[in-house]
Formats: sequence, C-alpha cells, structure tokens
Amino acid sequence: MKKLFRIVLFVLIGILSMTSTGLAEEDRVVEEDRSIPIPVTYEVKKVVLNLESYGTLNQPEDLFLDSRGFLYVADTGNNRVLKMSGEGRVLESITGPEEKPFSGPRGVYVDEEGALYVADSGNKRVIRRSASGEYDKVYVKPESNLLSKDFVFDPQKIYMSSTGLLYALKGISFLTIDEANQFQGYVGAKEVGFDLRRMLIRIFATRAQRDRIAKVLPVSYTNFVIGPDGFVYATVGNTEKGQIRKINSVGKNLYPDLAFGDRMIMRDRQFIEPSFADIAVDERGVISVIDKATTSVYQYDQEGNMLLAFGEMGEKKGGFLSPSSIVTNGEGNLYISDSQANNIQIFEPTAFTKAVHQAVSLYNNGEYQNAMEYWQQVLAIDANYSLAHKGMGKLYYKEERWKESMEEYRLAEDKAGYSKAFQEYRHQMFRRYFGWVFFGFIGIVAVCCLLVIRLKKKSNRVANVLFYGKEADELWK
Repeated sequence: MKKLFRIVLFVLIGILSMTSTGLAEEDRVVEEDRSIPIPVTYEVKKVVLNLESYGTLNQPEDLFLDSRGFLYVADTGNNRVLKMSGEGRVLESITGPEEKPFSGPRGVYVDEEGALYVADSGNKRVIRRSASGEYDKVYVKPESNLLSKDFVFDPQKIYMSSTGLLYALKGISFLTIDEANQFQGYVGAKEVGFDLRRMLIRIFATRAQRDRIAKVLPVSYTNFVIGPDGFVYATVGNTEKGQIRKINSVGKNLYPDLAFGDRMIMRDRQFIEPSFADIAVDERGVISVIDKATTSVYQYDQEGNMLLAFGEMGEKKGGFLSPSSIVTNGEGNLYISDSQANNIQIFEPTAFTKAVHQAVSLYNNGEYQNAMEYWQQVLAIDANYSLAHKGMGKLYYKEERWKESMEEYRLAEDKAGYSKAFQEYRHQMFRRYFGWVFFGFIGIVAVCCLLVIRLKKKSNRVANVLFYGKEADELWK
C-alpha cells in the first residue's frame, strides 16, 4: 500500500512539473540578464471579483483613478464603464446614452472637474459625460486633408492633456484632436532608422519586386499615459529595446533606449519575450509597467534602472492570466486588471518598497541627505540590493566623498560609476599631495645633482693620481 502511494505521489509531482510554466515566482530585479531575488515588494490587499448586484467583470480593458480616489473600469465585454470606490465597491454602472449605448469601450479618462471620457471603440467615437451626468460632447473622425480616406477612427486608449487636446492611441503614434473635433496632428512616431538592405532594394529592385516586399513600419504603441510632469509615457511592442518611452511636446523620446523587462525561459527551452500592455507613473516619478507575455509587473526610475519585478502566471491570489491595465494611487497601491481572469487586484507596497520609492523620490528632488537615510533603510532589509548601493554611490559622489562612492559602486558592480568616482578620487589625491610631491621631487633632483658634483670631483682626483702621480694630485687640489 505504501509503495502504491509513493508511485501515485511521484506521478502527481511529475505531472505538476510538466505543466509548470517555468516563469519566475519570486520578487526580483534583473541585472545583465540575471534574475536576483529581493524581499517581497507588494502584497495583495484585495481581489475585486464578485460585484454583487452588478454581476461580474467581462474582459476589463482599462482602468483610471481620478483625483478624488474613484476607480473607473472599462468593462469591455459588458459594454459599460463602472465607477468604483478605492476599495473596489461599485458605485455606478454607466452604459452610455439611451439612443446609442456603449459598444466595447476600451479606454476611460476622467478630468479634474469629474467629466468622463470614454473610448467607445465599437461605435468609433470618444464620448464625454459631464460631472452632472449629461452626454455633452462626441469626438468622431475629424475632417482633415492630412487623414487618408480609408482612415478608421477606432480609439482604444485616450487621455486629455492640460491644454485640452484629446490624445487617442493610433498604432505607431498618437492622434491629437482639439475641443472642436479638429485634427491637430500626430505625436510620437518612432523613427524607422537606416537600413542598407532596404536602400539597395529601393535602388536596384524592380517595381514589381518592391511591391512584393512588405513595408517596414515603425513599431506600434500598446498603451500610454500622461504623467504628472506633463510628459507622455508609452509602451512599445514588437521591439527588443526601447519598450518604454518618455515623449516631450515635440515627439522626442527622453527615456533611455534600453532593453526593458526580462526574457523568461520555459521548461522546453523556449524564450518568452516581454510584451508590455500598460504603463502608470506616480507623483514620485516611479514607472510601473505590466507584461502580458510573462505576466510580470516591473518598476523603473526616471533613469531606466529597474527597481523591482513581481508577478507570476496563474489564477491564484497575486497571479495573472492576461494583465490588461495598471494604475497607481498616492499611497503607492497598484490596481491591476486581468482581462482573462476577469478581476481587479489591489496591491499594497511593503516597507521595503516604500523605502525604495521614497529614496528615489528624494534623490530626484535633490534632497540627497534625506535620500541616503532611506537607502540605508533598504540596505538594512536587503544588504545585497544593488540599486541601493548605486544610490548611495551617487549620493557620496554628490558630497565629493569619492572613496565611499567607489566602495558603494563596487558593491553595486557598477563599473561606469566606479570609474567616474575613481577619476575624481585620483584628482583629489593629486591636488592634495602635489606640493609635497613637487618639492620632494625638487629635493631629490638637488641631492642627485650634489652627489654627481661630488662624484665628479672624486673621479678627477683619482684620474690625476693615476696619470700624474701623487705630487701632481696635490697640485690639482
């Protein structure tokens, strides 16, 4: 009987290991393709699943937190927008005007006055609902010679700028429309770049051959948000680097062109490339993105450094099947919707994460001494957290404490930072001891000259003795 039980147990373990995805299941940071474990970063505060009299969610595609703390959900599959409290309790179900209700809404935005904007994708419009509940404005395909005749206005994600322009996600760029429904142009198209092969094809290929070759287009945006600083933060798909962009008013990317996310390896040795689905930016400048392919959540600072990563695939608490949208509030809580699991999970940061965020925020604001206090708190929890050592290295560098800066950069394995601090340390040593070295060198030269003179005199005496004899030597004295 015991033998049979062991056989069954081994079979079950084998089945579970075969069905395992091989995805990371611990909080981590990724450095040079290495996944390094870190303390727990977020804990699930609540899972919003059963909406009581409002039924359940059906393919929630977008979330938005307004300045009053209300959570708005584009419940796409149910053709409605839900207004919730910050704890996930439904306060109102909004289905659109009676004469033409919502059809597959995919984006939602609320301005400072409480007006609701809905990307009513199925109806190919953006509709505005005032704070009093009246539908008072509709954005449709604008009339413009700059738009092709076959242009389809099917807004997916939307946002209003501080200047009153409506930003609508449209593949390779953002369509901007003013309050009069007039087209104002595209923003943020990513450059294709030079390719010698394409140039040779254009020069030497026949027209028929060129027609058979697909056009090379810029990579497409997958989502975006306008941050508290007024910049457009966006996620880009189908690219190995530059998946996160920070776009200014003239469409230039200000964010480092790095490879973000983490390539996961499955048990069958197949790689899963990152595929970012949404992005959020808080008041501290911390950037959070969700990866639909690896079901992970990543956070970065304004310099492109990864702060943390967490998340796993699965339906259990804290897991994801297909994360679709992410927002954050002033307390650092994350709200993440899942379009396949049909839920919203509310995550609360741990003391470790709060210390990291506070340190990053203070450093960005120039409060270096206060930032050092929080980095020390981080290191007290995890002495191997390299970003804290890097942060301490930066702070010591700002204070011109080059030797301490070198040590912190060494612990962070940051060669560039160490080299920069070492150069300053070398200059400091040179300036400090230049006088001693210079005068010491002059003294050594003077002593050497005196020794040479004395040796020359003695050699002359010896030569005179050997050549002229002792008497002659006495004459030459």
